[in-house]
Amino acid sequence: MGSVGNPEVPEILARSLERARRREAEGLWEEAAQIYAWLIERFPEAPERSEWEEGVHRCRQMLQLEADWAAAEEADRAGDREAARAALRRIVDQHPEFERGGRTARAWLEDLERERAARQRRYWAFAAALGSVLAALGCGAGIALAAFVWRSAAGLFPLLPSPVPITRILETPSPSPSPVPAAENEPSVFPLPVMPLSAAPERIAVLARWGTEGVPAGAALSPDGRWIAFPIGNRVEWFEADTLRSVRTLEIPAADVISRLAFSPDGRWFAVGTEGGRIYLGSVAEQAIVSSLVPKHRGVLVESLAFSPDSLRLAAGQTGEIDLWAIPGVPAKWELSAQFAIPVEATLRVRLSPVSTLSLERHPMRIFDLLFASDGEQLIAGSGAGAIHFLDPQGQEIRRLEPDGAWVTALARSPDGALLAAGDSSGRISLWRLPEGAAVAAFPAHAGGVTALAFFPDGAALLSGGTDRTIRVWPLRDRAGKVWYEDRIAWVDSVGITVDGRVMASFSDGHLRIWRWPDGQPEREIQRPSGMYPHALAFDPAGRWLAAGFADGTLRIWPISSTRPLATWGAHTLWVDRIVFHPEGRWLASAGVDGKIYGWSLPGGERIAAFEVDPGWPPDLAITPDGEFLIAGGFNLRIYRFAVRTGERAVMETGFLQVTDEAGRPLRDLLRARDFHLRSTLALSPDGQRLALHLPGIPGEIALDSAFAFGRSLQRMPLPEGPGLSGVMAFSPDGRWLFAGTWGGVWRLPLPEGSPAERLVSEPVLSMALSPRGDLLALGRFSGRIDLIRLPDGQRIRTLYGHRGEAVIALAISSDGRVLASGAEDGTIVLWGVR
Repeated sequence: MGSVGNPEVPEILARSLERARRREAEGLWEEAAQIYAWLIERFPEAPERSEWEEGVHRCRQMLQLEADWAAAEEADRAGDREAARAALRRIVDQHPEFERGGRTARAWLEDLERERAARQRRYWAFAAALGSVLAALGCGAGIALAAFVWRSAAGLFPLLPSPVPITRILETPSPSPSPVPAAENEPSVFPLPVMPLSAAPERIAVLARWGTEGVPAGAALSPDGRWIAFPIGNRVEWFEADTLRSVRTLEIPAADVISRLAFSPDGRWFAVGTEGGRIYLGSVAEQAIVSSLVPKHRGVLVESLAFSPDSLRLAAGQTGEIDLWAIPGVPAKWELSAQFAIPVEATLRVRLSPVSTLSLERHPMRIFDLLFASDGEQLIAGSGAGAIHFLDPQGQEIRRLEPDGAWVTALARSPDGALLAAGDSSGRISLWRLPEGAAVAAFPAHAGGVTALAFFPDGAALLSGGTDRTIRVWPLRDRAGKVWYEDRIAWVDSVGITVDGRVMASFSDGHLRIWRWPDGQPEREIQRPSGMYPHALAFDPAGRWLAAGFADGTLRIWPISSTRPLATWGAHTLWVDRIVFHPEGRWLASAGVDGKIYGWSLPGGERIAAFEVDPGWPPDLAITPDGEFLIAGGFNLRIYRFAVRTGERAVMETGFLQVTDEAGRPLRDLLRARDFHLRSTLALSPDGQRLALHLPGIPGEIALDSAFAFGRSLQRMPLPEGPGLSGVMAFSPDGRWLFAGTWGGVWRLPLPEGSPAERLVSEPVLSMALSPRGDLLALGRFSGRIDLIRLPDGQRIRTLYGHRGEAVIALAISSDGRVLASGAEDGTIVLWGVR
């Protein structure tokens, strides 16, 4: 980590800032944002940090505006005026005077609105003339003629809705729950293209979209037990707790995604935190947003929210920071209405003022959960440092509890305030006596991380949910827990107990369920369409299926030409990071951040093999061409080779781990001295004889080794003028080139060595896929766009937009080169092909 006192630092800062500002001036927002982010990470204590954070926020906002403008242009070309208007409304909401090609977003939107109004006037003129015809011809003949003319004119004069006012917060009534998701009513089978992507890139279009934009953030019960608020994506849907009847849907700006929701103890307020670092305060009585605020660190995920017992303070936890906000006292003058058919306009506008910013550590860490002590004098935080922090109102740490070193991911306080429960990422639950912090008990509770905790109203038992997809009940007198519910697919996002003692839980697949207590009989459940971040994609080599691994640890298999999955199952207790098919498509292997590698039968998803790598570490994964071995990269550059038939494991302890830097210092010692653990990003050559592994450093470096000699023929290939790898590498089909994606762009390295490395692209990439013929390279960007690079000349020939400005984190191309699959943080997977 850089030191501000280092005499070389001012020069580094000046050069970096000049480069970032130059990139902004050139409109290279991704590059500028990455430079600012690098400065924040490298120099976390620099006084200019707030300026850099503002730069990141500014660049990301411009990336979103660019993506929306491109979406509006593409929709306009396709004749989809509604989609174009929706994209322009998002731009106008943020930046009305945003301009491209001499036209502002506001002017373009006004043109489209005038065009729509003119079409509506023509429609109503036609309807009036039709009414005259009806009156003249009489009932029978008039109705027959009207039906004929109506059908004929439907395409010419479509019924258009009234213009929607441009507002920052949209509040709309919810539709009645439907037993059939909307996606089920769409055609489930679509034709596959006959041409490869490289044959006609200008004709590449969306073939299908799998999933729904929006990821569940965990339901919350109002303190009076009347309402359940269930956030998915940028919407919060309100349900009656007794009936699960949907009564209202509240939206925040479409460019943001809800990450957390909390109610105030007095039941008057609710707060929503977002992935973009914004917080919205709402009135429960009107179920409406009344104020929005931005924490000190803009653009940083809000992971935790908590109200003080008197409901006059709100705490928000982000990476390394907790912001505390004062809520002014406001007279209660609204009563809940039984009629929600018409949106109620918010009449209360509360302006919040920050009280203090509490900095927990010198190095940033995640704040997973927050709660106040029962007297409101202490704020309790569970963090990624494996600790529970007790803070006074001035931000001073007055006590620290350390359960067992794992991340503290969930907190709950007993109804009498005398007991604190903490769940961690290893699956343990710890109990502590308050206020002194004396340890009461600790016990293993879940096979995966603990995601949610809640005490029963009488304080006699504790309810817990985890990534192992179970809900468990723990009587406090003996802590002999039992499984209350087990799900095959989704992990548990939240748990709660209603005022009449029923159990409520929400799940990562959009399910909300309620059971009776204590007999466990299910009472009600609903499911809302939802997405989940697809971290890994792979096509079956035989051309039958597409497999996807998601952030909630699930795997899903689709027929390549259908939007309906063949199978979905819970595979890992943390997110799926890599998936590979057997070379003949006989089975599928997945690697998760839980340190497990599993083999699965196809297409049913039965587990047929299990391999252990490094617990809690995301292993990279490759399979040899003969399908006999799995190669996995683990902790601190450790490499594993598993024999698929026998399960035998070989661990590479030489070669890569003996690599030294330019000064001759062993890489392993450098990593240990920096308290830094490097994930092994690797790639296997098409013939299975060479293994590429990324090495850390500035600039980045790649090592090549025999896949079976393990360190006896090491080659090192530097990446000139580029920062470290972003986690993606691929060999060309003929084995002559290695492509590496970095934060500084994409490099093509010749094999064997001899010619210099060539930078094809100078912008950061998150994901990469190479066509089977090696003539097309697809690159996924932070802004949601996909760039297509023609090979071998390295020319950018097409840019695809299909993910609402969210980062494209997974790409795959089918074995025949005809279909491209992209997965992004908007929760969707898009299939692309030549139409």
